[in-house]
Amino acid sequence: SIPVQMPAYARSLQVVAQGPRRGVLGEHGFDGLAVGSADALHAVTIGESPLGLTLLRDIAGLPIPGHNDCTEVRAVRVESLLPAALPDAWFGWSSVDLVVWRRPDPSALTPEQQAALRGWVLAGGTLVVSLGDDWRILDASPLRDLLGVDLAPGGPSSSATEAVLLVARQSAAEAPPALPIVSMRPQPRAVPRVVGLDGPLVVDHRPGAGRVVTLAFDLEAGELRG
Repeated sequence: SIPVQMPAYARSLQVVAQGPRRGVLGEHGFDGLAVGSADALHAVTIGESPLGLTLLRDIAGLPIPGHNDCTEVRAVRVESLLPAALPDAWFGWSSVDLVVWRRPDPSALTPEQQAALRGWVLAGGTLVVSLGDDWRILDASPLRDLLGVDLAPGGPSSSATEAVLLVARQSAAEAPPALPIVSMRPQPRAVPRVVGLDGPLVVDHRPGAGRVVTLAFDLEAGELRG
């Protein structure tokens, strides 16, 4: 027997047996796989900071990325991984539902690790990217096309601070500090989800079977702290 680790969102499995000389020896498909809905949502942040995700306890009601059939209360497991610990094969991410990458630096990853992250996203993974003033590193990398946006220098914006705090259901000060943002121009298949006076702040792209959500700002920017 051969153990197979499958993503939790999988609903079918195709098994092909192939010999070294005789080609395909057999093929069989399994549909309607039973996937437990009570397993924990596994979120991974790349880097040392958990980005406040450890404050999460349960998620209920709305579908969860990668688990569109789940509407039950789910425990949340948050893990922080340094770049050196990231998988170098896409199926190494198969137990993960959501990856959050703040101020992404693909140059800290090996080509194999970059290919693994790309493969996982295209196979159905959800990646959230939070941009900072070092956004050009990502823009010059092979992973840039996953974002579905064209990036350009931006600048501080107080209206962006207000828009982000409004989405987060937090009240902004009368004169909110200006949040540094990166200018994003969505490509045809990308959809702006949050738009400020200075342009899109959150863009949703669906490459392959996966999803990439790009934030034009740093999640840990001091301007967003109360």
